[in-house]
Amino acid sequence: MFSIIFLFNSLSELVEAENIFLGEGNTYQIEPVPSHIASECGMCIATKEEGAEVLSALLTGQGIEHCMVAKEN
Repeated sequence: MFSIIFLFNSLSELVEAENIFLGEGNTYQIEPVPSHIASECGMCIATKEEGAEVLSALLTGQGIEHCMVAKEN
């Protein structure tokens, strides 16, 4: 279902990003970062591919550092 993950440097950035995702009405899930990927935060936001680029642009516009990657199934 969720094919894109957003990685963050800190939990506070993840929370800020979650507020943006909620405001946009996006379907998402907070989950542990996959073991093959290193992340300072340890948690990520998984979402659908549709609209992910727009969400990434919104995060960038708000100054929230992140990395968007395809989720391996």
